[in-house]
Amino acid sequence: MEILATYRSQHDEILKIGSRIEKLMDQKLLAQNASEIRSALATIAKKIVLHLALEDKSLYPTLLSYSDNKVHEIAENFQKEMNNIAGDFKEYINFWRQDSAIEHDPAGFLTQTENIFSVLKSRIKRVYEELFPLIEDYS
Repeated sequence: MEILATYRSQHDEILKIGSRIEKLMDQKLLAQNASEIRSALATIAKKIVLHLALEDKSLYPTLLSYSDNKVHEIAENFQKEMNNIAGDFKEYINFWRQDSAIEHDPAGFLTQTENIFSVLKSRIKRVYEELFPLIEDYS
């Protein structure tokens, strides 16, 4: 399915940027890498906002229109879960993109970044394991 290829491509881009940020997360070098990290955070935030908009305008309305209760329930659960993740991610981005936030609390940045990236990776994994197969089955 063409739309799934688009979602997969967006996921790959998000994971690639996340990986680049993780490589810059040496606590001893955080102050030195802070500007590059903030730039990468801005980039990943734009990608995620675009991705979520596509899901909200296309994917979830389509799945929620299915008469099959299983499809409807899974789509609804995924959408609710993503709304929670999106809120947490927005707070994370808004805080850590501020000038000198990383430099003032490198340990906090490392902890929160590890947590939010773990959630994002887990979510993407679940999409590939649960949601995409469902979409392919009903296409």
